[in-house]
Amino acid sequence: MRHHHEETTWQVNREPGKKASSKSYIWIHRSGSCEGPPVILYEYTRTRAGDHAKKFLAGFHGFHVSDAYEGYEKVEGITRCFCYSHLRRYYLEAIPLDSGKKEIPGSGGAIGRAYCDKLFRLERKWKELSPAERKKNRLMYSVPVLEAFFAWAETTRTRQENLRKALNYTLNHKKYFTNFLLDGRIPLSNNLSEIAVKPVAITRKNSLFSDSVEGAEASAIIFSIVGTASANNLDAYKYLEYIFRRLPNLDFKPNHPVLGEYLPWSEKVQLECRMQNAGTQAEEKDEPRDETA
Repeated sequence: MRHHHEETTWQVNREPGKKASSKSYIWIHRSGSCEGPPVILYEYTRTRAGDHAKKFLAGFHGFHVSDAYEGYEKVEGITRCFCYSHLRRYYLEAIPLDSGKKEIPGSGGAIGRAYCDKLFRLERKWKELSPAERKKNRLMYSVPVLEAFFAWAETTRTRQENLRKALNYTLNHKKYFTNFLLDGRIPLSNNLSEIAVKPVAITRKNSLFSDSVEGAEASAIIFSIVGTASANNLDAYKYLEYIFRRLPNLDFKPNHPVLGEYLPWSEKVQLECRMQNAGTQAEEKDEPRDETA
């Protein structure tokens, strides 16, 4: 099994013991694409402390895909796998530009990015393979690319600050950047979580803040419902209308399992709320992403 994680800032005006301008957080907990129907859970917390991840992931044992945030080190029983899209952006930021804002060829940043791009190109070739075949190909073809990449990073010396940061990020986390070789289901990127951050970023830009803790928690619940519905190829508006019309009239307290009929992947919900012209479950696009939320 695998989990994807990301976290982003959120502001709460009336949070006990904190200034209105201080940072709170929304965490994105996202199931992997090989673990059945996709589930995206958003969680509001006062801080970014790793104890929040430790609490949420208690009892989980598997592969954990994320960036290099140290807070996840508090989680026991996981194998951390770092995101190559994130690493690639470090090198992208290290590429110098000429007066016309065009990249200067041959720079260290361009070389580092090229290594990342080569790994992504290989993954695209193997997209239709089974996890076992993908792992086999990685050990045969990706390992030589990684060996060359790390050897280059170890021998490259520079005074350019951005390139030095990229090289240090690469070498300090070498182990985590090679863990994708352990299982063909592990992606090169954390794109699933980074895409799931966007609704939070857009809402933050438009609404600016939550006035209360209760409002922040309610926002996280709405993000979870809408995000999971969309990930399961539902029309989010139709799904919200569907559950708002039916759940208030449903006496589900003595029979909790009945709620399963209203989850986004249930057969009836799929029939009633599926997005028009939707194909199969949205596939994970394990490709480099230059933008950040």
